[in-house]
Amino acid sequence: MSSAATRVAFRVDSSLAIGTGHLVRCLTLAEELRRQGCECVFVCRDLTGARLDAVRERGFALVELPAPEAPASAQSSLPEGVAHAGWLGVDPETDAEQSAEALRRRGGVDRLVVDHYALDASWESPMRALALRILAIDDLADRPHDCDWLLDQNLGASPDDYARLTPGRCKLLLGPEYLLLREGFATRRPAAPRPAEPPRWLLVYFGGSDLTGETPKALEALAGLAASAVYPERIDVILPAEGPLRDRALSIAPSLPGLVLHDHVEDMPSLMASADLALGAGGTSAWERAYLGLPSLTVIVAENQHVPASALAEAGGSRLLGSSEAVTAEDVERALEEAFAEPEGLARMSAAALRVTCGAEDGAARVGGYLLMRDEPLRAGDCELRPMDERDLDTVLLWRNSERVRSRMYEDAPIAPEEHERWFAQASRDPCQRQYVFEVRGRPLGVVSFKGVDPTAGACEWGFYMGEEHRPHGAGQAMGRLALRQAFEGLGVRAVLGEVLASNEDSLLYHESLGFERIDPAPATVERGGRPREVVRFRLEAARWDDAEPADPCLED
Repeated sequence: MSSAATRVAFRVDSSLAIGTGHLVRCLTLAEELRRQGCECVFVCRDLTGARLDAVRERGFALVELPAPEAPASAQSSLPEGVAHAGWLGVDPETDAEQSAEALRRRGGVDRLVVDHYALDASWESPMRALALRILAIDDLADRPHDCDWLLDQNLGASPDDYARLTPGRCKLLLGPEYLLLREGFATRRPAAPRPAEPPRWLLVYFGGSDLTGETPKALEALAGLAASAVYPERIDVILPAEGPLRDRALSIAPSLPGLVLHDHVEDMPSLMASADLALGAGGTSAWERAYLGLPSLTVIVAENQHVPASALAEAGGSRLLGSSEAVTAEDVERALEEAFAEPEGLARMSAAALRVTCGAEDGAARVGGYLLMRDEPLRAGDCELRPMDERDLDTVLLWRNSERVRSRMYEDAPIAPEEHERWFAQASRDPCQRQYVFEVRGRPLGVVSFKGVDPTAGACEWGFYMGEEHRPHGAGQAMGRLALRQAFEGLGVRAVLGEVLASNEDSLLYHESLGFERIDPAPATVERGGRPREVVRFRLEAARWDDAEPADPCLED
């Protein structure tokens, strides 16, 4: 971090029509950026049902854009090409002028985060005069963007979806590994899937607005089960906002035993972790449920939920009941009966949900890493090589199973979590192995391993990879230098051996840049991963390293 704090602005709205999901995920990212020393400001319009208090309660600066003078449906200047233009409350030109003035009064910003289905490239392009770089958060892939990064955190998001909608320089951040997970969920993630037992505790939550009336629909279904053997012992229901749907839900509630009603829940992670089964929507909360391994019956209540909700269901991490307009109270009642009758299926659903969201607890940190990407070299003290522990397993597995990493491994098939845990347990017990995690400014970036560590034998083998595709300038060299220093000075070996696929030109050059010498003049053919492979073998002596190693591994030569 430089001495001057990075200034980040968020253009995001919440309302009865929009809901709170966009604001919640932006607040999650802002919390992460604040932890990294950034100054964050929110630019939000005063729409009906807006949760502006949530911004203030978390201590962030807030610029309120004026409420619309007329309902969106009465405005004639809304663009035809943007499906959710009415969500903005004003025409995009007015919004751009007002937002630009808000940023101008703050002297511009270093980063601008835009999370709004009503805004596209025509709004983002003028903002480049006031923001150095722009992150667009999207789920729909239905409009062009002028941004440096595009985030779509949903399972099933594909580069093809955005290929023609973003500039060539744009970095796409796609999938649950970039999930903006609220604080508190990581500590509640279970170590194992939910047991194969009939659910006793049901959670019902369809968002703060529930415009489609799923909460009263769910209560009607439960009323039909109240006298049956499959009725849960406890039902927690988070009520929608004031209005006729809330009144309808309250009218049904007295007939339901074991019901606990909530207007607002402060500790959502604890409530989700306590439940055995959930009825909910397919938005942000669907990913939170999946992360906690909570089996879910999901109803699609908005257009942007179709692709991610379907992808999660196809992966086995939830059961999709359908779209709100097609799902009836009878459908929900029948789905609940089937869920109670198939506890083994719920256990499998829990396991699948945990697999899909493996490593998601670092999603906000990954996105923040891109936003805070700097071009200057690393400084002394920025880097650390520390022993790997159990807390790293989810992140390391996510790295290892990425196409970018495993395509360069001898064994390139994805690794199951159980196999990964067995490997770590065995490696931890082996006195001749060492596993390390490389960090920059407290953020894990890569892995280094040593095998055959025995100072009396003289040499050991090393392996490594950068897990995070984004990394500061010089991070690769710093990791290698720290690792070799640990080998020679910490472990006391006299030589480090490396073996690289002959086709991996980046790794060949990397070894040579660290001072390694080729053992053989030509690649050797060896049996690796069950088939013959051409490899180049390297060796670095401690004496040669002592002559070349700089005083601080994080400083450029």
